[in-house]
Amino acid sequence: MSFPITDWQFWAATLLVIAGLLFFARTLLPKRTKRKRTSLTISAPSKRKP
Repeated sequence: MSFPITDWQFWAATLLVIAGLLFFARTLLPKRTKRKRTSLTISAPSKRKP
């Protein structure tokens, strides 16, 4: 017995299973939070004196 890869019902069921797995995996992954951008101070005055 082999997989009926020529049958449309096989592909419809396969796509439904893949969509269900992706939906389930999304619930397990942590949610992404928006990153807060910070400004870098490059031209700060030096604290030590040469």
